[in-house]
Amino acid sequence: MLPLKTRFTKNHIFQFIVVLALTLGLAACSKPRPVETTLAALSNAQKEFDGKLVSVSGTLRTFDEPRHYWIENLALNRVALEGDFDLRSKVGQTIKVRGRFFYRAETGRRIEVEEIDPFP
Repeated sequence: MLPLKTRFTKNHIFQFIVVLALTLGLAACSKPRPVETTLAALSNAQKEFDGKLVSVSGTLRTFDEPRHYWIENLALNRVALEGDFDLRSKVGQTIKVRGRFFYRAETGRRIEVEEIDPFP
């Protein structure tokens, strides 16, 4: 028969605290998973995606005055890209971006880009 009272030693408490701290630390360090979506979905449900972390692909386009970049699909669904990336060499290529999507009626759709990768 097991004893009704369990005694926790200082070593048990220390081990528990270490495991808890490591678990919380790993959870805090892991990247949140973006919603994998399409430009068509972002265009059709822009309010529902507002503020969400997304991953989407499209062909990179640009305009010179003022310099800005966006991705688009064949149906011309477009989303502006913002961030500190040198994109000049990727214009015309299909890329995949990961970032926070925002929609405002006054300014349109945009992604604050965190990562850019070539699209396979």
